[in-house]
Amino acid sequence: MKTFEIPVVVIGADLREYAIASVEDAIRFLETWPVYRRNVLYEAAKRLCHSAHDGLCPAGAARNAFAQWAKLEQISGAAVPAGLQPKVVGQPGIAA
Repeated sequence: MKTFEIPVVVIGADLREYAIASVEDAIRFLETWPVYRRNVLYEAAKRLCHSAHDGLCPAGAARNAFAQWAKLEQISGAAVPAGLQPKVVGQPGIAA
């Protein structure tokens, strides 16, 4: 699993807060994003996450793309302090 140094906290379509801690979490989250809300920035973030998953780019690049997409979609959640271990739950990703 390709983990992020600092998780990205986002608000899902279900209005729950998620700490996205890895490339795999980001891909799962993006796959659950409503089709009608997907756009060019979504596609770019998804493409970079898949590239990182396949080892074609660093996980940090995927994290940055995902974080920027979340910020522009206005779904960024609270900051996760460094060293905090999010609790693993069901899909998508990790609940904060």
